[in-house]
Amino acid sequence: MKTETESTDHVIYAMKIINDCIQSIKMLMDDIAAASVRQTEMIASVEEGIKEISEVVQTNSAIADESASVSRQLSEQARTLNGLIGQFRIH
Repeated sequence: MKTETESTDHVIYAMKIINDCIQSIKMLMDDIAAASVRQTEMIASVEEGIKEISEVVQTNSAIADESASVSRQLSEQARTLNGLIGQFRIH
């Protein structure tokens, strides 16, 4: 009888250990799943930031091109004005 009781106690103890291990693994898997969700959210946030930076760079590039064009026009107008002013003589 004692050996059957001891065997049963060992089985119960082993089952408890197995159950504890399963619970521990479940908690770790839950943590991994939560971390994956947070990582996905952060990746989406980084992608949005990169998209915004790209838009700003494109806008700045367009403004720089426009500025360069206006500068060329102003330079040409200044040369024309200098030419016109050069035609006048003060007496």
